[in-house]
Amino acid sequence: MVSHRCKMVVKEELEKLGLQNATVDLGTVETQDDLTPEQLEQLKIVLLRSGLELMEDHRAILIEKIKM
Repeated sequence: MVSHRCKMVVKEELEKLGLQNATVDLGTVETQDDLTPEQLEQLKIVLLRSGLELMEDHRAILIEKIKM
């Protein structure tokens, strides 16, 4: 996530999935509750439609953090 608009899109999609208390920051999302496998899959789909990607691989996440 590199812009305010990206953060807004992610926040809106999380709210649609019923995750109202999520904290969205550049490149990270923190939720109070764990996502169900269904919610996680739905989130991946809506993010891809918006041109974003959910990164789950810890190595890839570390690489992205180093790039920033």
